[in-house]
Amino acid sequence: MKRFVSMLVALMLVLSAVCCAAAEKTDDNTFTTPYFTLTLPDGWVYDTEDAETEMTDDEQYLGIFGSDGDRGFVVGSYLVYLEELKDISLWNLEEAELQDYADIIMSVLEEDNPEYLGVVTAGSIPFILIKATDEEGEYLYADTVANGHSIQFEAFLMGEDPYTLLDFTDQEIEEFKSIIETFLPVT
Repeated sequence: MKRFVSMLVALMLVLSAVCCAAAEKTDDNTFTTPYFTLTLPDGWVYDTEDAETEMTDDEQYLGIFGSDGDRGFVVGSYLVYLEELKDISLWNLEEAELQDYADIIMSVLEEDNPEYLGVVTAGSIPFILIKATDEEGEYLYADTVANGHSIQFEAFLMGEDPYTLLDFTDQEIEEFKSIIETFLPVT
């Protein structure tokens, strides 16, 4: 979470520029990385120009997508390798083991007062969904793991003031879930 917040204001400026440019370039609403695709709602835009930028040896930035407006989404996507989870894939865990993984994420995000929102399933791939609040404001976090490779999404809701994060409504949480449900691994 902290890594994304520090880039948030700069990315909002980039996203605003991307919104204008992307809307003119394409009608495609598919966010594509080397690892997965997502189908975005009409009017949403994305930027993967800096995709695959290594943030650390084990973390990779995959791109950003979102919507514009008075209540605009900004969603960052990341691939993170976690050696301690190299033998874990969420899609083959029993419900109790999946809850154990959710509990681990909750403990990592403990200082952000996490609220477990459940599991969102894309085909057979489960994502843990959490809402939390840090010093910058409220955010949504979705995570899945395959053989230690965690795909993570961090979503923020921006108001007209790019320095102010808004709280998510139930409808906006459902919209985020519906995007995650379109997750499709690249084969």
